[in-house]
Amino acid sequence: MPLPTFLPLLAAAGLLAPGLLTPPPESVLELTVENVGQANLPDAVTLTCGPDEGTHPTPGLACTELTRVGGDVQQVGDHETACTDHIENPKRATARGHWQGRAVDVELYFGNPCEFATRAGHVFRINGE
Repeated sequence: MPLPTFLPLLAAAGLLAPGLLTPPPESVLELTVENVGQANLPDAVTLTCGPDEGTHPTPGLACTELTRVGGDVQQVGDHETACTDHIENPKRATARGHWQGRAVDVELYFGNPCEFATRAGHVFRINGE
């Protein structure tokens, strides 16, 4: 008997937990970071969590950080450190995809290197910064 036919029979007989037949909710994000006002293309990566993988340079750190904040990319990083309001080398970051079955479509703006360094967290550190 083929495996896909066999597993539902085991579940129906109570020999297999029903949750094992349902895959976990998808957690895949397309992340971009671009320098505002410059004519270069944004840096872009894919981040998959559970298992932690993708083209993100540190998927384990980024996924751990996202899990800690329930997938809310606006809450990653350090929001306690004070940065100036001075605009210098601003960056725009986006996160689009799904986190544990919920749609994600977020755009963030970092006005200067301090804001990016403290508030982007591991999630948006995608180009070695």
